[in-house]
Amino acid sequence: MQELACLAQSCDRAEDWHSIKQLWLKLVKLQPQERDKENAPQLLELHQEFETLKGAIAKAEVRPKTTEAPTAKEANQAQQIAQLLAQVEQVTENACTLEQQLEGQLKVKDLTINSLQNQLAIERKLVSEKAASYDVLQQKVEQQAIAIDSLQEQVAELRTTASIGSWQLNKWRKHAF
Repeated sequence: MQELACLAQSCDRAEDWHSIKQLWLKLVKLQPQERDKENAPQLLELHQEFETLKGAIAKAEVRPKTTEAPTAKEANQAQQIAQLLAQVEQVTENACTLEQQLEGQLKVKDLTINSLQNQLAIERKLVSEKAASYDVLQQKVEQQAIAIDSLQEQVAELRTTASIGSWQLNKWRKHAF
């Protein structure tokens, strides 16, 4: 971007077409990339403004080939060229500003993406830990259910034996020895 500003400042004469061409080529490289769609209209506007300036400079360069002193028309054209070059400089400054804004936005987006990826990794780890602890608890529940069934069977067997013993005791209680 600084190269563009330097080139724009070096274009102090309309005859310096090579510098203007270099400036044009640098500006063409600033066309928006696919990920910068939100700033594409601004860059396109700068691009079109530069095209307009380039056409005006080309028109201003057409001079009659005489050795006479500069006429009012030539002075006016020189003034137009100076104005157009100032506008080119403004366009390059705007392009610099937009590029810096895009870089800032990209940095913020990259940081946000990294943060979200870290959060996603943590969430995945927590989900896997919860699934593992759920499996452990499920196994404990199954083991306790088996133990409860076993103990209920033992209680049922002991009740049968206890009821037989109680019947036998009650049968002999009526007798006195």
